[in-house]
Amino acid sequence: MENPSHNEPILLGSTFSLGKIRRKVIIEPISLEMAREILASRQFVSFWGHENTMAVATRVLGVDVTPLGGRTARPQMALFRIFTNIWRRLNSGGAVVRPQLALTPEGFPTLGGMIFRECIVLSPIIDRRPSIGEEVSEAEIKGWDPLRIVWPEDEIKVGRT
Repeated sequence: MENPSHNEPILLGSTFSLGKIRRKVIIEPISLEMAREILASRQFVSFWGHENTMAVATRVLGVDVTPLGGRTARPQMALFRIFTNIWRRLNSGGAVVRPQLALTPEGFPTLGGMIFRECIVLSPIIDRRPSIGEEVSEAEIKGWDPLRIVWPEDEIKVGRT
């Protein structure tokens, strides 16, 4: 698989809408170990939107998945993230605000003014299909399915029909 530059930030989420794909992508299953290594070594921006799975996903990945403008692997940033997250929750009524992804004219995902060519998706494995809008409890999660999505640079945009 093509490897985007290790200097570029990546996205992290619990899902990625296929409706947001407007150009060729490569999607591959990866191990939890590989997901942990990628997230520990790169800057990432989380668009996690399920408060009930945030704590367990943070434990599983070893990084804070709380949505925030960005993150680095440097330990001094952890304290900043904690205080920023507390401030955001206090000012949003306590709810987790999932950042909304958009697309560039070329079809790359964008968030907070940054363009992304890679995304790690960590989806919980559960024994049933939840209803629309239903949150899955931590006790129901049997494991995790990590995926890596890459948007190759040299592919042309595919428009809507």
